[in-house]
Amino acid sequence: MAAARNPLRRWKTFLAAFASVDDAIEIEAADLGISRGEIRRARGRIVEMLRGAEDGRVAEELCSVLDEVMAESLLTLRLVPVTPRTLATTDLAGVVGALRKHDSERIRGLATDIVRRCEGGREARPCQDRGRHGEALSDTEAHRGRRSASLLRSG
Repeated sequence: MAAARNPLRRWKTFLAAFASVDDAIEIEAADLGISRGEIRRARGRIVEMLRGAEDGRVAEELCSVLDEVMAESLLTLRLVPVTPRTLATTDLAGVVGALRKHDSERIRGLATDIVRRCEGGREARPCQDRGRHGEALSDTEAHRGRRSASLLRSG
C-alpha cells in the first residue's frame, strides 16, 4: 500500500498521544480508581482493523471512530485536574499541544482548550490547580480538594 493511501496516515503522528493522555488521567485520578485498560484494548482493536482496512470508506470510518475516542479522552482529561508535577514528568503538554494540528476540528478545539487552561492565561503556568477565586493551590491543598470531592461523590 502506498504511503499516501496508508489508512493510518491521519493518525500516525498522533497515536502516541493516546498513551500520554491515558497515563495522565490514571495518575491524576488514581485515588478514584480510574483505569483506562479497557479503553486501551478497544482502541488497539480499532487500530488493528484500520491497519487491515483495504476499502477507503471503511478506513475513513475507523479514523472517525478514533477521532471520537480521542475526543472522549480529551474531555475526560479536561475534567481531571492535572498538576504541574504530572506535566513535568510526562510528555502530556507536548502531545496535547501537537493535537492542535489534528485534522479533526473537535480534537483541535479540545486540545486548544486544554492548553489554554494549563497555561492559566498569560502566566503560562501548566494546569496548576486553582482555588475558588483563581489562586494557585499548593499540591497539598489541591490533593485535599480532590480527596474531598471524591468523598462527596462516593458518599
